[in-house]
Amino acid sequence: ILPEFSVTATENVLLSSSLIEKKTIIKIIALEPHVQDLILVLKKMGADIKYLGPHEIEIKGKKKLKGFDHSLIYDPVEAGTYLILAGVTKSKFKIKNINMSHLDLVIKKLKDFGMGFEIKKDWIIANGRNRLKAVSKIQTMPYPGIPTDLQCNFGVLATQAEGITMIHDPMFEGRLKYLEELNQMAAKIVICDPHRALVFGKTKLFGKDIKTYDLRGGAALILAALAASGKSTIDNVYQIDRGYERLEERLQKLGAKIERMEK
Repeated sequence: ILPEFSVTATENVLLSSSLIEKKTIIKIIALEPHVQDLILVLKKMGADIKYLGPHEIEIKGKKKLKGFDHSLIYDPVEAGTYLILAGVTKSKFKIKNINMSHLDLVIKKLKDFGMGFEIKKDWIIANGRNRLKAVSKIQTMPYPGIPTDLQCNFGVLATQAEGITMIHDPMFEGRLKYLEELNQMAAKIVICDPHRALVFGKTKLFGKDIKTYDLRGGAALILAALAASGKSTIDNVYQIDRGYERLEERLQKLGAKIERMEK
């Protein structure tokens, strides 16, 4: 029994149990899309894995697993980042290669903010040109809830919506550090405790020299910089590179004025 819904713990137990020939039952497992994808890979490699309940599985591994062919799923966090970017920058663009079922609640919450969407099988047009209205609360939850990895991006979006939004991330401490940088950019945010903050919108952001502290907060600060008036310089971008492939190149294709600088 895992102590909490942890993606990393779930993945490690899955990997180790797949090499044990006896039956293992794991309870309180995380079921994020990439965890489900790992389960599919392990089944292709020969592990016998069955779902016993919503967050419970049974594994009977093998002493030696076999090779496999597999195409990785698209990253729902990266896709969600671009969806939110449309709202932050009041833009409209098309995102391809996206699995809508992985982002059901994210899209619903963005609609609550006032964004519009045209949704097809594997692409979506995000329209952030509408007037944005604050939602009462953004609370992260294990999948299929709002992912904690998108909490920071929602925090930036809330600065551009009219009204007060509470950001509540009960899953991690220290994930609100980026809000201090947003305040440096003229946002109006009160950090209540390590898990909660109040965002007062709508505020005009201004470019600043800002620092990233982690991967997700760093990506959110890039979104904020794109919405801000003036130039921003963002330090420690190696953090962002861990989760976003060629981010500046893709943003340039959308018309962003962004370039990577060498120290």
